[in-house]
Amino acid sequence: MHEIDRVTLVDGSYQHSLLRDAPRVEAYAKAIASVVRPGDVVADLGSGSGILGWLALQAGAARVHAVEAHRGAAANLERLVRQNGVGDRVRVQEADAERWLPPEPVDVAMCELMETGLLHEAVAGVMRQVHAWPAMPRAVLPAGARLFVEAVELRDAFHGWRAPLPGWRGAESGAALTEPACYAAPDFLAAAPPEGVDWAGELRATRDGRADALRLRTETQLAPGIVLGSSPAYCNPVVLPLPEALPLRAGQRVAARLRYGFAFTAEPLRFALG
Repeated sequence: MHEIDRVTLVDGSYQHSLLRDAPRVEAYAKAIASVVRPGDVVADLGSGSGILGWLALQAGAARVHAVEAHRGAAANLERLVRQNGVGDRVRVQEADAERWLPPEPVDVAMCELMETGLLHEAVAGVMRQVHAWPAMPRAVLPAGARLFVEAVELRDAFHGWRAPLPGWRGAESGAALTEPACYAAPDFLAAAPPEGVDWAGELRATRDGRADALRLRTETQLAPGIVLGSSPAYCNPVVLPLPEALPLRAGQRVAARLRYGFAFTAEPLRFALG
């Protein structure tokens, strides 16, 4: 009998949702085609389904190192590489991308471990490791990100029951009351990203309302001139409900604060408004 462990089952479902997200895949395909040159060696860090490595081959890459940490996902990736007939050009490596060192110079490093605010996925840690390689790649993808925060009035009422719960939501989760403020803008090629953010700034109200949450949004700078915001399975906004709603009037400026570590950590996410 064949077998699939439960983690691989969950990962396969997640990877399939990413593959079905046409705006995400098309944006990455365009970005990869813009940075990969014929004959390049490419590292696909956190390869998942292998689609980005495949797109790099389509753009002319000679060889792809597909790095995947989980044993079941790596075995699944080996199967996909064989079934797509690229086993001679894609080398699957079961390893943690935050610790992996390339066996040869790499021209382009790709890492689609992106998430809103860089909150859980490991792109920041992987890019720090890329900067520790013996030779820096000519290009990295994504090239950087811009992280935004805004105050919102939530619409979380269900049969009369208000339930402003924290988490990932669609853009319709609430009405923005302030202009968005950019609280971080890491450039992954220019420098190793920090381990987190500690930001204090101001938000300017654009209309009257009661702010009962902060909302985080992210724009990914995939490559020069190619930006990807939210899509069905990519970087959906994150809602952080406030303990008490704060009345705002149009034109008012209010202090805001964010402090948290990038990637999954037991350390809490700290935030404040007012």
